[in-house]
Amino acid sequence: MTQHDNSYKLLFSHPEMVRDLLVGFVHEPWVALLDFSTLEVASGS
Repeated sequence: MTQHDNSYKLLFSHPEMVRDLLVGFVHEPWVALLDFSTLEVASGS
């Protein structure tokens, strides 16, 4: 379980990766309204 948790934390700690995932996989109009420059890393604990 910890292995997967660490992988997700690493993946979502990069704002560019989160942006790419949302733009590439969520085909909803609201994605175009997001301001990705406001993304910031937050503690997952």
